[in-house]
Amino acid sequence: MSEDSVPADAPARRRMTGVVAVCALASAVALWASGRTWATWDGPGPSTLPGGAASLTGAGTLPWLPATALVALAGAGALVAVPGLLRRVVGGVLVLIGVGFVAGPTTAVTEGAGPLWPVVVAACGAVVTACGVLAIREAGRWPGLGARYARDDGPAGAGTPTGDTRPGDSRGGAGDAAAWRALDRGEDPTV
Repeated sequence: MSEDSVPADAPARRRMTGVVAVCALASAVALWASGRTWATWDGPGPSTLPGGAASLTGAGTLPWLPATALVALAGAGALVAVPGLLRRVVGGVLVLIGVGFVAGPTTAVTEGAGPLWPVVVAACGAVVTACGVLAIREAGRWPGLGARYARDDGPAGAGTPTGDTRPGDSRGGAGDAAAWRALDRGEDPTV
């Protein structure tokens, strides 16, 4: 592929795709780590195992962790689907979730949980935070979803109503109603 055939927004699209993929991966790993055993001890506990040993998962230690990991995963997808300002809002939510992923497991480690899974979640939190910051910073440069399918409404100020409207819909014009009637008769209004 020659350099001339690469669209102008290809670098921005690649950056967005990378951020979305990394954010989704970090969120999925945090969700997976929330189901792992974070602490075990002998004696009675919330989930006593045979032999008197008890264990506690990440979700048992931090009940909000699985839900926020799912929100972060959805946020990664939303970065693709929403335009500029809303993309910045999603980026801000991802920053907050990432900070929570870092702070929550840090508290769990100081309360006696094993070090591996809380550290994994904290690392995922740092990644989600970085992705959120990049989304806030780059939102205006990233292409929108389906931009190549956007309708060109002609010259500015033409005042031509657009959209899929049915007869009687206040948004459409007389031409739209005639086109729908032609379709109802089985005719192709585009010829």
